[in-house]
Formats: sequence, C-alpha cells, structure tokens
Amino acid sequence: MSLVEELKHEVALNAKERLSSEEFVRLSAFYEEMKRLGFSKKQEYELPLIDTVGRSIYNRNLGIKTKP
Repeated sequence: MSLVEELKHEVALNAKERLSSEEFVRLSAFYEEMKRLGFSKKQEYELPLIDTVGRSIYNRNLGIKTKP
C-alpha cells in the first residue's frame, strides 16, 4: 500500500470514528448553533501576509513606493 493510500485509509477510519462518537456529534451541534447565533466567527487578522511583508521590504530597498 502506498503512503498516500495508507493516509487516505487512516483519515477515513478517523472520520468514521468521530462520526460515531456521541461527544463529537454533541460538540459539532453546539458549534453549529454558536455559528448560527453569531457567537462563533472566523478569526480575521489585520496582519499582512508574509508575501506582502517580503514584497514591501524588497520594494522599499529598491526605492519603489507601495501601499502601507
């Protein structure tokens, strides 16, 4: 069995175990309810991406003006 096939097999087993776990089902339902009510939102960061930081520094060293 190749490494990729073995990984797919393990992931499938893990997913099957989670779905049969009463605690996992209960926590998933709780999380979905919190999302529906607006208490759980995806965290948004105001930090620039690493590419943006690297590009800004590179362009600053070349004397090219970029957006802050």
